[in-house]
Amino acid sequence: MLAAIDWNQVLAKAVTGGIIGVVAGTCVGLVWYLVPKSNENKQERAGATGRAGPPAKALPPLVLFFFIAAVTFVPFVVEKPLLNALRVRVSGDATAPTVTISDYGRYRVAGPDRTAPGGANAGESEYVLLEQTDQVPCRAGETWGIRIRGSVAPQDDRSHLVREEIHHPPIKHPDGSVRTTDAREFRTPPGAAFGSMNCWQFLKGHEHELVPGDWTWVVFVDGVEVARRTFKVWK
Repeated sequence: MLAAIDWNQVLAKAVTGGIIGVVAGTCVGLVWYLVPKSNENKQERAGATGRAGPPAKALPPLVLFFFIAAVTFVPFVVEKPLLNALRVRVSGDATAPTVTISDYGRYRVAGPDRTAPGGANAGESEYVLLEQTDQVPCRAGETWGIRIRGSVAPQDDRSHLVREEIHHPPIKHPDGSVRTTDAREFRTPPGAAFGSMNCWQFLKGHEHELVPGDWTWVVFVDGVEVARRTFKVWK
């Protein structure tokens, strides 16, 4: 029975109702506070001069018009961006992308090897899994990392920002700079499943990258961590 409930619609109605309540309550409270104050000030001034003040005027129709327009229009302006921000952060949200690490470990690259320092960037299909393990020898020629798969709900027609980070021990580069993190980002096609291969290759000629210790891959979707895997690089 619960599976038939569209919780996003429930969330949308709750957010809309909450916004209308806040806007309406604020406006009514402000009017409720200001009108008596204005009348009190007029009466005080009339008492000080000994003259009776004019009767309090009713709220002008134009003010009522803008009040009703604000209560009606504002929620529809802010509802969609607010919901988009909430969707990937609400636990159990049916439209949040589901990301899994489909495989990880040591790979063989069927295509051309990387020729520059940093993460490997060959085509995803060119990586062949040799061994699923989190233990990696610290030697030139090793390629290791993770492959992720992302799926989206049928009603999700949004594009998502995927960020992949590699946190590693300090690597001192030939130019003297030191890095502990490498990252890349990409956007998914709207409403489509996605996949990514994120590996590191130890290459000859780049021996400064041969640093043992914990190397951790972290994946984020729209700023929310969705996957993590740590490798032990040993000598």
